[in-house]
Amino acid sequence: MKKYILPAVILLISILFINQVTEPPKKETPAASATKPDNLPSIMSNSGSEEVFLLEKEGADLRSISKEKLASAMEQAETISVMPWERLAITYPIYPSKVTFTEYAPEEGMMIDYEQEDDLYIIPAAPGIRGLIITAEWAQGGKATYFAKIDVQSIYSYQEMISPNPEIFSVIAFSETENHPEIPPSIDGIYSVQMVTGSQEELQRDFPDLGLAALPAFFVFQTSDMIFETHKYDQLISFLTKKEVLVYEGESENWKITLTVEQKLGNGSFETQLSYKGKSGDKFGQFETTVNGQSWSAGEGGHQLDENNHVTSINTINWAISKTEKVNYIVKWDGKEETIPLSLKEDHK
Repeated sequence: MKKYILPAVILLISILFINQVTEPPKKETPAASATKPDNLPSIMSNSGSEEVFLLEKEGADLRSISKEKLASAMEQAETISVMPWERLAITYPIYPSKVTFTEYAPEEGMMIDYEQEDDLYIIPAAPGIRGLIITAEWAQGGKATYFAKIDVQSIYSYQEMISPNPEIFSVIAFSETENHPEIPPSIDGIYSVQMVTGSQEELQRDFPDLGLAALPAFFVFQTSDMIFETHKYDQLISFLTKKEVLVYEGESENWKITLTVEQKLGNGSFETQLSYKGKSGDKFGQFETTVNGQSWSAGEGGHQLDENNHVTSINTINWAISKTEKVNYIVKWDGKEETIPLSLKEDHK
């Protein structure tokens, strides 16, 4: 029996070796994606929250998406009721690094060229149902395209004449005849012009929320905000083309502020001269301020007073500040806070 022990051992080792070599490797279970979650984002509006519809899981060139697929998405997506110029927030299980919004006009079967890139989507003015294509990209890799269906409510009689771009001002002129001075087009594209003619009775009936007690009448809007109104053509042209300087002042127990605004429609800046009325203001370190208007707010941190208890700051603005609106200045420093109403002191032409 001994003479068979060695061959048997060799045979056993050979079998074990063959099994090790020929056994197929185990497949690794792919890890779950850390960039594109399977859970769908949701749109948050004033009327509630609604999940969006997944259009392309891997993302796609929007122009390559067929009209049939977009039409199908319009049928399947839940309708979200929204107000004109409402800001929609999108919530994501994993927040993307870039989001692009593109509108889809179902009646024309085409996409609207104007796109928005931001965390929030500003609803255009024109009422009606349309599609909203949301393209999300993640910094770690990955891209997805979603779809939502929104129904913009009809609130204002002039909604459809307002530019869909919130950064473009809308000039609307009403006249009884077509023989009126021409409003010059914007050289830099900062405003659009709409001319409406008709009898005063017709115009008052069609645009009841604008009054129109006298004609001609000129209005300038920035989205839903009416920022200028006049019956005089030269005043309109001055507002559209000339630089305006407004000086505001305010004072509290601890602070004194001078706010100087220099603006031309759509472009401008304001300079703040801020003085601390106490002693050793440079000792309490950095502090923050906020300027609030009727429909705008500008905050800034990291202020530091100099040895004279004074600091100057300059901010650029792309909105119009009206002479009639209330402006407040808020200072937060050393665990304290003061709100200081500002008064318009000078109006430089």
